[in-house]
Amino acid sequence: MNLVGRSLLSSKGRLAGLAAVTATLVLAGAAPSFAAYTTSGIVSVVGHGEASAVPDMAVLNAGIEVTKATANEALDAQAAAAQAVLDAVRAQGLTNMDIRTESMSLNPVYTYSEAGAQLTGYQASQALSLKIHDVDEADDVVQAVVTAGGDAARINGIVFEAEDSKGLMEKARTDAFWDAYGKASQYAEISGLRLGRPLSIDETSDAHPFNRGGEAAGRTADAPMAPGEVYGDVDTSVVFELK
Repeated sequence: MNLVGRSLLSSKGRLAGLAAVTATLVLAGAAPSFAAYTTSGIVSVVGHGEASAVPDMAVLNAGIEVTKATANEALDAQAAAAQAVLDAVRAQGLTNMDIRTESMSLNPVYTYSEAGAQLTGYQASQALSLKIHDVDEADDVVQAVVTAGGDAARINGIVFEAEDSKGLMEKARTDAFWDAYGKASQYAEISGLRLGRPLSIDETSDAHPFNRGGEAAGRTADAPMAPGEVYGDVDTSVVFELK
């Protein structure tokens, strides 16, 4: 082999050796970075919590509606009926703090024919919100409103609630966090790591209690009602440190 051939072989050998050394250095340099990535980090999980309770209070939406020939007559009749209703519900144990006027209105009443609209009277109304602290007395309060208001009485709805709604949601929130903690602990164990402190906690749901139907807790022959249960749920996103 001539001098040129030996020189080329020698150069190829040196290049191959340089490539091998370079590859070794790259791998050696990559190892610490990979090890650091796998021994620390975060885990993000979502926990869910629920809580329920038997309703112990109710909010009754009642009203008075009267139609008379003149505005003054309608207002006077509405005022008399409303006063009778207020006296009746106070006799059932409601206080001024439990009674609130939500709205009051006076509107003309028309009849329509081919000849056009004709004013026939005025309608006066008032909407009341009545807070009943003992759910077992809800039937009695409804009957008191209807009896006192007569034909002018209106029952627009009733909502059953838990007096301690804050405590209900606190329980759901606590359960949501521990549900997230359990999930994160499992992921840490699977990864061969240890679970660290929570880095962030974000409540991802609009947490508020609501009523859902169920069996009736009490009934009367006149006004059967089914309070059901008060239910609340919370979703919480938690980011934990991994060690």
